[in-house]
Amino acid sequence: MIRNPTFYFQSGLTWSTISSSLIAFRFSPKGFLFETKGSICFLQNPEKTNQVFGFLNSCVAQHILSAFSPTLDYHEGPISRVPILLRSSWRGENDIDLCVSLSQQDWDTYEASWSFRKHSFLCQDTALVSQAFVAWEQQSENAFQRLKQLEEENNRYWINVYGLQSELTPEVPDDQITIRRADLPRDIRSFISYAIGCMMGRYSLDAPGLIHAGQPFDPTRHTTFPADADAILPITDQAYFTDDIVTRFIEFVKVTYGEATLTENLDFIANALKLRASETAQDRIRRYFVTEFISDHIKTYKKRPIYWLFTSGKAGSRRSPAFSALVYLHRYSEDTVARIRTDYVLELQVKLDEEIKRVDADADTATTTTAKKAATKRLQTLKDQQLELRDYQAKLQTIADQRIQLDLDDGVAYNYTLFEGLVYEGSDLKMTDLKKKSQWKRDLLAAQSDDANPG
Repeated sequence: MIRNPTFYFQSGLTWSTISSSLIAFRFSPKGFLFETKGSICFLQNPEKTNQVFGFLNSCVAQHILSAFSPTLDYHEGPISRVPILLRSSWRGENDIDLCVSLSQQDWDTYEASWSFRKHSFLCQDTALVSQAFVAWEQQSENAFQRLKQLEEENNRYWINVYGLQSELTPEVPDDQITIRRADLPRDIRSFISYAIGCMMGRYSLDAPGLIHAGQPFDPTRHTTFPADADAILPITDQAYFTDDIVTRFIEFVKVTYGEATLTENLDFIANALKLRASETAQDRIRRYFVTEFISDHIKTYKKRPIYWLFTSGKAGSRRSPAFSALVYLHRYSEDTVARIRTDYVLELQVKLDEEIKRVDADADTATTTTAKKAATKRLQTLKDQQLELRDYQAKLQTIADQRIQLDLDDGVAYNYTLFEGLVYEGSDLKMTDLKKKSQWKRDLLAAQSDDANPG
């Protein structure tokens, strides 16, 4: 049954019905729906919205709700029983607007925001990533402290209104301020993610915001830093391809910050990723792409990745895969899998054959036991990689022949499972879970098949 359709798409105050911590109310602008776990409160007098908003997010409201709903189930019943003492003398309208603005600005620094424009580092006028981080750190800290001050002033007002000075204090612990502070390892990873977006054509250094997300690709929108021609970025333990992901990332840093500071910037980025004693900056960046990036990406996009990792490696394997490549979902075509096979995997097999011959010769001519051991170990790795690639290219051939077309309306979960055996699967992204999430689509296809073949 459709309930309260007259309130559909109206602005109001929303909250999560189930919470493991303190309840938090958020402003919901026009254009959104409500449901049982994400209710919306609509005010008869919209002019009182900010005053009610301020009260509901105060420590006084939380104190009252802890008595009405000790189980942390904040459904409409407990919320509707909260007594609100509205005051005509209230003057907090601008402060509440500022709280919303600070929170919105913080959210818009995340890629997942619809209003994301560009990475925070690139909003700073400097040739050094380190200085960009310091500027962003100061900016985010100022916003954090300002929001904390506003929330404490809001608490103080409502404590006085309800006469609870002896029971409550206005102070807000840092861990209850919901906007983020700068964090070097996390922010460097998000900077790398933005660079990948520019390589794929999702973002561009020539214009802010989302550039390509399903519409026809236009390379002229990426002149400062050209997007990859096929939206396939190979990831290997050595730079075997001209569009190798590490090579392209280094080019991105050079374009955005200049060639004169390139070495210093790469060193800063590598150190932020926790550089090992035996590694160069490029080694560390390559190791991040080979072993860590996909997990960070899956976390950022809530287990619905937009960059898919086609990989010859097996889930749970301790050895790095012989071949991997990121593919941008929104630029996928029915030729993509065939292109991965012919332009990259088959080409890599040829390159590995040449590498095997070279390393084999090095092993024969090694003059020390250490050198011979290193060459022998590398030779075995290369041979294992060749066997892995042989199996993988056969799987690619099978899927490439199907020329799979995607319907983005089917969702990431269903579309991803169409490439089972070719794409990344790990503890953070299980194929069985994705199949469960997309069972509706499988049921629909089964029903359509039954209708087409009755009896």
